[in-house]
Amino acid sequence: MMQTFQESLLAAGAGNSLVDSVVAASKVSKDPPVAFALIRPPGHHAVPKGPMGFCVFGNIAIAARYAQRMHGLKRIFIIDFDVHHGNGTNDAFYEDPDIFFLSTHQAGSYPGTGKIDQIGCGSGEGSTLNLPLPGGSGDTAMRKVFDEVIVPCAQRFKPDIILVSAG
Repeated sequence: MMQTFQESLLAAGAGNSLVDSVVAASKVSKDPPVAFALIRPPGHHAVPKGPMGFCVFGNIAIAARYAQRMHGLKRIFIIDFDVHHGNGTNDAFYEDPDIFFLSTHQAGSYPGTGKIDQIGCGSGEGSTLNLPLPGGSGDTAMRKVFDEVIVPCAQRFKPDIILVSAG
């Protein structure tokens, strides 16, 4: 158990380090920087109150808050694509208008959350978009979702940074 906890701390820290690198690169480059971190465990099932679904910490949620608090980035766009809904990330920002959370996932898969009518609440209403897709949706369907839904959502939201949680 201690090893899992230590590795989970490293995974969460890796996301923060990546945010640091992207912010630093954005200050010296005309082109928006792009970075990739392969972080395991992924973290998108960890709910604000604790671990869930092999996820100890919500790594992408931690990186988003870190970007806001340490670098002054206000608007964060999180794309979560996985066969499973990123319920922990969804829950962490469900009432937050400054974090746009978009999840594509297989309808009916674990953990059974992420219905299309779950769009946020309170001041965060409209800043959550869940796209449950039929099982077997392949590359063509995903490309269409990216082109026709995700890109326009990001353009309207005008984020300071885009974070991707890929399962």
